[in-house]
Amino acid sequence: MNGNSLVPDQILDYSRANGVEVLLLQEVLTSGDRLVGFDYGAVKTVLSCRDGSAGAAIVVLNQDIEVVALQGLSDRYCAMASLRKKRGQAVVFVSAYFKYSIPTRVFTVKLGDLLDRVNQDVVIGADVNAHSPQWFSRPSNNSSSARGTHVEALIAEKHLTVHNQPGHLDTYERPGMGASNIDVTLTRGGSLLNSVSEWEVLDVTDSDHRTIRFKIHVGSGSEGPAVGKSRFNVRKADWDRFRWALAQKVIGNPETMVGGCGQVAESLTRALGQAMEVSMLRSRKSVRIKPPWWDAGLEESKRRLNNFRRTMDYKVLDRDQFRVLRNGHLKKIRKAKMESWRKFATSINSDIWGPVYRWARKGSSSSRVPNAVLRGDGTFTVTSLETAECLLESLIPRDRTAPVFVDACVGRRSRLIRTVGEDVWPCPTKVFLDTRSNYCALRRFAREAIEAKRASDRLG
Repeated sequence: MNGNSLVPDQILDYSRANGVEVLLLQEVLTSGDRLVGFDYGAVKTVLSCRDGSAGAAIVVLNQDIEVVALQGLSDRYCAMASLRKKRGQAVVFVSAYFKYSIPTRVFTVKLGDLLDRVNQDVVIGADVNAHSPQWFSRPSNNSSSARGTHVEALIAEKHLTVHNQPGHLDTYERPGMGASNIDVTLTRGGSLLNSVSEWEVLDVTDSDHRTIRFKIHVGSGSEGPAVGKSRFNVRKADWDRFRWALAQKVIGNPETMVGGCGQVAESLTRALGQAMEVSMLRSRKSVRIKPPWWDAGLEESKRRLNNFRRTMDYKVLDRDQFRVLRNGHLKKIRKAKMESWRKFATSINSDIWGPVYRWARKGSSSSRVPNAVLRGDGTFTVTSLETAECLLESLIPRDRTAPVFVDACVGRRSRLIRTVGEDVWPCPTKVFLDTRSNYCALRRFAREAIEAKRASDRLG
């Protein structure tokens, strides 16, 4: 992206129009822990670091993809996240930026160490700033070739597969500096060997690095719903029909509420899905959410800029005229942002409990991505379910010598009791019984909730 503030908008427009689900970005523009330009277009964002110096990021545009950030493995120039679609396997995605001013050996050693700590299949999109025949670079100077040697060694040592194809546009081109292939698509894992298809290089943004697009099929089950096709349009639901259908499935079938917590949850999930299918339409088009400061004037300015870009030689012959149009468009954006901010900030004068108060009270509404946790064996969790199980086991560990409880009734209340001596436990028997029953109830509830989540995923 080369820090170009227009590129995010161009990437999002192309992604929404062509059903792109995951973006692996390098040389990103950040502001603190925010990825500039993706506030109103991204579903989930994983930055390589959150101190304002991130060099890479992963953006997920499909709300049906489960994302777990591997923040413990990420660093300033490498973002890692585990992604999984419904009924599919978890795959680790890596966005890496090998900064030119830093020796390539530093990045290859770091990335190699990270790959050693991950057991899952891996997809890597990297700006390696190096040349090699393996990714069809043109012959270059000794420095770039030496950098490529380090990357080649990493590929051989970690058994990575290069998916770059010949006969495409160069992945990098800057006027006055030439063009070459310095961006590489890599995978690791036997299941991904033949899963990458339609690899191509596209010139759809103003960045000096062109866009690489490819398709990848992961998992043994269904790929999951496509972008924008998984949610029901509840605003146009026939609620009377929904209530009638749900009553038929639940009240009309007594077996729905029979069984344990997991079985009941599975039955109710199936009943809800069937009732929604007959009473609601699915949203079939993903709509780009525009920021509040966007207006008709900016839309027209953007249209003129894109039209010039498509019809003129904006990189060489008509570069100066293109810069005038681009800078004018950016000036209008900055002005619109400032006016919107002033309107927002001064609204507190007329409405004390309005938007400013709500923002100060709750903060921004950015989507939070769960973070992976480190297991006792040194590996990281890669799904939300694994993370929940690991946290449960860590916070409430299994008691291998737990006493056996029996049910007894005291008055009208059922309690878990056991006759123990006061010298066995470091607290009075009554206190132990009260806390132990809560402890067991919490573990039982958590286990049943996990089983219900697994059943829901199977139904998918």
